[in-house]
Amino acid sequence: MARPFAVCERLMLVSVSQNSREGTDAYEAARYAWRVKREKVEKHCLVLACCHGVVVGAYRPDKWLPATRENFPDKDFDTDRDQGRWGFAGHEADDVWDCYVGKRVPEHCRLYGPVRYCEPG
Repeated sequence: MARPFAVCERLMLVSVSQNSREGTDAYEAARYAWRVKREKVEKHCLVLACCHGVVVGAYRPDKWLPATRENFPDKDFDTDRDQGRWGFAGHEADDVWDCYVGKRVPEHCRLYGPVRYCEPG
């Protein structure tokens, strides 16, 4: 069983379980589209994609964008479903990849919904 990671910075954890079963890569599953507040997500510099309690990807958002067809032309946009949601454009967090990916989400950070925020300390 994987060991839990230590929280070293502000994290946003997203559940990609359903998407990963459909064959979507972790970055694509993690970046779109979450019912979150922009002010809150911009304070969290690292997004962890989690599948069944284990981190499968770590990403640094370069910018957060409203989930619209214009911002995400490659996504199957649904006006009713995606209204008010956000996504990001970013890159793999190579600087901390090995600290998180393959590790278990600690109990105090467990996801009981699609999104969870976790802070150090």
